[in-house]
Amino acid sequence: MSISNEKDIRVDILNSFMTCPHRDTNELKKIHSEMREKDPIFYSHLASWYKKNGDLRDHNEVFTSMLLTDPFLENREAGIALFQQQAIFMKSKIIGFIKGKKIVIREKTGKKIKLGKKTVDEIKNNNKVVGIIKNIPNSLKTEISNYLKWLEIDNNRFDSIALKNFKDLKHLYVSIQLKPSKRAQAILFDEKIPEDSKLSIFKKIINAETSEKSASLIVEHKIPYQIAIGLVEKITPSVLVAFINNMTAQEIITNIASLQEKGAMDNPDIKKIITEKLEHAKTAKNVTALKSKRAKETNRVKDETVLKQLDEIADKQIKKSGTIKIPTGILIDRSGSMDEAIKIGKQIASTISGTMEADLFVVAFDTMAQEIKVKNPTLTAWEEAFKPIRAGGGTSIGCGLDFLLRYNRYVEQLIIVTDEGENQQPKFVDVFDNYIKKMNIIPHIIIVRVGSISPQLSNDLKRQSIDFDIYELKNNDYYSLPGLIPLLTRKSKLDLVYEIMDFPIPKIKKYV
Repeated sequence: MSISNEKDIRVDILNSFMTCPHRDTNELKKIHSEMREKDPIFYSHLASWYKKNGDLRDHNEVFTSMLLTDPFLENREAGIALFQQQAIFMKSKIIGFIKGKKIVIREKTGKKIKLGKKTVDEIKNNNKVVGIIKNIPNSLKTEISNYLKWLEIDNNRFDSIALKNFKDLKHLYVSIQLKPSKRAQAILFDEKIPEDSKLSIFKKIINAETSEKSASLIVEHKIPYQIAIGLVEKITPSVLVAFINNMTAQEIITNIASLQEKGAMDNPDIKKIITEKLEHAKTAKNVTALKSKRAKETNRVKDETVLKQLDEIADKQIKKSGTIKIPTGILIDRSGSMDEAIKIGKQIASTISGTMEADLFVVAFDTMAQEIKVKNPTLTAWEEAFKPIRAGGGTSIGCGLDFLLRYNRYVEQLIIVTDEGENQQPKFVDVFDNYIKKMNIIPHIIIVRVGSISPQLSNDLKRQSIDFDIYELKNNDYYSLPGLIPLLTRKSKLDLVYEIMDFPIPKIKKYV
C-alpha cells in the first residue's frame, strides 16, 4: 500500500499496533473512533482478529469498548461476543473505559535525584481521565447481569471467581447496580464469608499452625501467587516449592523477580522446578512474548540460565505471530543523536530474527556502513553485538543500502530505522535504483521513524514514486515491537487487510 495524500485510516490503525499505551488509551481512542466511523465492517473484523493475534491488553480493551458502544447493532453484538471472551479483570477494565476512569501516568521529568546512594530519574505522577465517558449500554448491562446470575447459581463457580478476582467481581455488580444474591452480598459487600465458601480458606491460611500448612491450603485451593505471598508469614523452601508447583508458566514469568528475591534461585531443587516450567512456557498457549521481555529487562533477574530461558521464550512466542519467509534487511541509523535508533534497531533485530525463515542482514550506518552479526538470534546475543555501535557523524541512508549492494546481499524488504534526516551522499533513492537493476528485485520499504522527524527520505521516495510504508513508535516504545511482526509477515499492508476481512466475527453465546 503506497503512501498518498489521501489519509487511509486503515493504515493508521495498523500503525497503532506499534503503540504500547501503558494505560493511557486516549490516543488510541481517537484512531479507533475514526476507523469505526469510516469503515465499521472492517473495524469489527479487525477487533476479532486482534483478540486472537494481538498481545497488548490496552488495544483489546479499546476494541471491545468501541464495539459495545457502536451505533450499528451488528457491531454491538460483536462487542458482546468479544466481551464474553474476556477475563473478568478485562471485563472490569472495559466497563471503566466506557464510563471513563482516572489513571495515574508515571513520567520522567528529565531530572536526576538522589535515592539513598543511587542517582535515579525523577518520576512525576500525573492524574488523567481516559475513556469514552458514556453510560453503559443496555445491551451490556443485560450481558453483565446474565453473567453474574450464571455465576450465582453455582456456589463453587462463584467462589472460584471471587477468590481470584474479588475487586473486579464486586465492580461488575456496582457498575450496573445489580442487586446481588444473599450469598454474593455476604461475600462481596458485607465481608461475612459463609463457612462453606472457598473464601473462608483465607482465615484458615492465616491461622494455620505452620507456614507449610498454609502453603498446603494455598495449593489445594489454587490461590494465585500474588495473593498467597501476603498470607504466609515465613517463606521456607518447602513453601516456595508449593507456590511454584501451583503456578502457571505465565505466572512464573510474571513473578520471576519476586521468586528470585525470595531465594528460589539459591536452591538447586527449586531452581530446577522453575527452569522446567520456563521450558514449558516456550510452547505454552497463554504466554506472551512481552511478559518475558519485560521480566528480563527489569534487571532484577540475575541468574544466567533463567535469563537465557526468558530470551528463548520471547523468541518462540514471537514466532507464533508469523514467520518472515522473505530475505530482509534492517538499516539502522547510527548518525549523530541517533542513540534511540540504535536501541530500537537492536530490539527489532532481536524481535524478528527468531521469526526468520530466510536471510536477515542487519547494517548500521552513518556515512559508512557496518554489518552486525550474531551466531544465535537471542536478545542477549544482539545486545553483545550492538555494544560497539555508537551514534555520531552525518547521515547517508544510501550507504547502508550500498553495503548490501556491494556484498550482493539480496533482500525483498528493507526496514529502515531513522529520523529520515539524510544529509550526505550517496542518497538512498539513487542507490535504490542501482540495487533494483543489479538484484532484479524492487524491495518493499518500511520506514520505522524514531526521534525528531525530518522527512527527507519519505519526501525523496514520493518524488520518485517509490512505494513505502511508515511506522511510528510513540515515545520510542520498544515494548510494542512485537506488533510489527504481523505487518512484516505479509507482503504488504493490503495483504493483511484482506486477511483481517476474512477473519470470522464471533457470535454471542448463551449461558447454560
